[in-house]
Order: sequence, then C-alpha cells, then structure tokens
Amino acid sequence: RPNIEYIDFLFYLDNQCVGFLAIYEFEPDQAEICAIVHPKYRRQGVFHRMWIEASMELHQRGIGSALFIQHPDSESAKACLKALGAKYFRSEYRYECQRLKRTSMKDISLRQMGKKDLTTAAMINVACFGDNKAAALERLEDTFRQKNRRVYFIFHQDQLIGKAHAMLKPTPLIHDFAILPDFQNRGLGKEGLAKVVEALLAESPSVLIEADSDHFSANKMYRSLGFEIVSTYCQWLYSFEHSPAHRDWE
Repeated sequence: RPNIEYIDFLFYLDNQCVGFLAIYEFEPDQAEICAIVHPKYRRQGVFHRMWIEASMELHQRGIGSALFIQHPDSESAKACLKALGAKYFRSEYRYECQRLKRTSMKDISLRQMGKKDLTTAAMINVACFGDNKAAALERLEDTFRQKNRRVYFIFHQDQLIGKAHAMLKPTPLIHDFAILPDFQNRGLGKEGLAKVVEALLAESPSVLIEADSDHFSANKMYRSLGFEIVSTYCQWLYSFEHSPAHRDWE
C-alpha cells in the first residue's frame, strides 16, 4: 500500500477500532471499496462517517464511481448500499476445484517468477490489462516480497505465453491470470490454467478462482476444468455524478 495517499480509514471509539474502510484502484476512473463495521456498532453512523471522508478523497482524485462487493450473507450491507444510493451492477462468482478434469496440457510448462523476471511480468500486465508499466512493476515487487503469494510463468513449447498469480493461504486463490494476445483463442489459456491448478492441487485439497458474472468465456472455461461455484457476491455501483453531495462539492 503506497503511503502518499489517503487509502485506509479507521474509526475509533474509546480507543477501540470499530470500523475500517479501504480504497483500491484497479480502474482509472473507478475505486473498489472494502468496508467493515464491528457488529456491535452497526446502524450507528460509523460507515457513513468513514464514507464521507473517503468520498471527499475520491472526489479530489477525480474518480467518478465506486464499486462495493456485498457478501451474500450480509443483509445489513445490502440495506446500507441501497440507502446509500448504490445500484446493483453484477455478481461475482467464487469457484472451487477439488479435482481437475482431464486436459491434454500438451507442451505446457510452468516456472515460478524470480526477482529477475519482474519486468517481464509487468510487460504481461501492460499487454493484457493495459496497466501502467511503472505501477505494475511496483505491485509485482510487493507481490514478490510476500511469502504467501506466488507467480507462475506459463510456457507453450518453451515460449512464454502468460502468467497466473496465486495467494496460497488459507486456500490457494488464483488471480491475475493472463495470456498474451498473440496466444489467445487457441485453447492455450485453458491448458495453461489447468497446469497451474494441477500444481496447486499437489499442495492443497482445493483451489479457488473468481470471475464476474458477465465474463461468459471465463466462467465456461472454469466449469470445464472442474470448478464449481461455492459463493456469489453482489457488486454495487455508486456514481458520484448523480450524488447530491458530489454536486455540493463543485
């Protein structure tokens, strides 16, 4: 987490932290919000106060919308987001695989990312996600330092075709899976992902991966490999453009 911006907000009462709100920026004009309030202090304005502070910070950065992810069991979060004026946007599926369905994985191999590979990994992010190279490199350097994270390079016939990240504990979670544009739509993505899943299942009883409900091809591929949906999270979108508070700041 960079220390040059306000990105984490804590709410204290009587020297006890009862609320936390964090800002994550994965898109140029959109922030993803994570907010947690202690159960004993809900419905007392804790979230609202943190959100006012975070909204002002996002407004100053020129960010136009915020995305909230609601846990499927949290009715209080759903009610809070409706009251806030956020609108249901889409769902996010969490998949689990305990047994990989058979694939060929022909000529597919893996290698874990080393320190000398950071620039190469950053360039994959640029090519596949449109990331800024410097920002991608900074995030990858942080990833490399964390013992609970791993990055696999994926090769086809000894040629680098993509990569996949994994957060190892408590259950391995695959994320930032990327296949270079020149190798897409050839079935190599499925084979490459299968190889990563196989490697992680050798160390753990199951593997997790997530996908938005509107990513039809990704969802189809995950199911074909043996992944099954274990939970569904709702995504809610809040637009500052239509917020009365936002207009007051102008």
